[in-house]
Amino acid sequence: MALRGRILYLVAFDGAEAAITWQVAELSKAWQTPVVLLGVQPSHWLSFLAKDRKRELKHQLLDVAKRLRGLKGHVGGIKAVTGEARTEARRVADQIGAELIITGAGPRAVDDPLALSETAFDIARRARQDVWICKPGADPQIEHILCAADTSALAGDAVRRSVDLCRRFNARLRLLSVLAEPASADDPDDAARSGREAQRRFLDQFDLAGVPLSRAIAWGAQTPVELLLEAERFADGLLVMGAASASGAKGLGATAEPVLRACPSSILIVRRRGAIADDGLGTAIASTESADGGRGPEAAPTSPPSR
Repeated sequence: MALRGRILYLVAFDGAEAAITWQVAELSKAWQTPVVLLGVQPSHWLSFLAKDRKRELKHQLLDVAKRLRGLKGHVGGIKAVTGEARTEARRVADQIGAELIITGAGPRAVDDPLALSETAFDIARRARQDVWICKPGADPQIEHILCAADTSALAGDAVRRSVDLCRRFNARLRLLSVLAEPASADDPDDAARSGREAQRRFLDQFDLAGVPLSRAIAWGAQTPVELLLEAERFADGLLVMGAASASGAKGLGATAEPVLRACPSSILIVRRRGAIADDGLGTAIASTESADGGRGPEAAPTSPPSR
């Protein structure tokens, strides 16, 4: 699923800005998509100081735009506004028809890869657009993408976005899917078989040719822990996951919110588009790799945790 709309880049002039700008440039090149740079200054009761600061902010944005062009990114314009960053980012994204908002994780993320600013968290929870939170330690040339997917319509969009990015960056894809824990543990092997069958039906909808693919399983409530363990393996990569709430609604869901708070890698939150039938089953995914991008060989049966 290629990005067709504009990218809005919320520029924060902190120690991470150069690293984030490099990542934004690579994304702009890969998608051939223009980037609108947004700078936000807080409101000031002295109007003449506000004007001076806005003028300085525009000069800073022009410097970032110059660097972005130097990195072969596509600049679609700059906007310097006054207000609160989290609010203005959502407002301007709606105004310009952006499909994606990119923001850094905040200045603390330079020293602590788990750190996440309240501004970034709030944008991820409330924006109507997809939101990409860049960690300064991430590799601009993405090599590893971890996608959290069950068999829902939203998961389908997350998989499509992940596959598209893998093709553009020649990256490896790791799919981690959720098996709903059975109401009864009388036959856990049967539950695992049912989950694997749901996974096969789900993956049949996607063209995975040419995408190096590995797969793994998470069970119900274990999902946030499993996701974070997987993300730690490739902290310089990208985690792609869906927002459980409707576009623009507050909240991300029981899995996404705790993961967002403790993820060491960059994160792409995908909002719902399209429709894929949801049969209520999670996706059982194998732990072996397929170099040709097919569904890959089956893993040995995995049973749900005992109660």
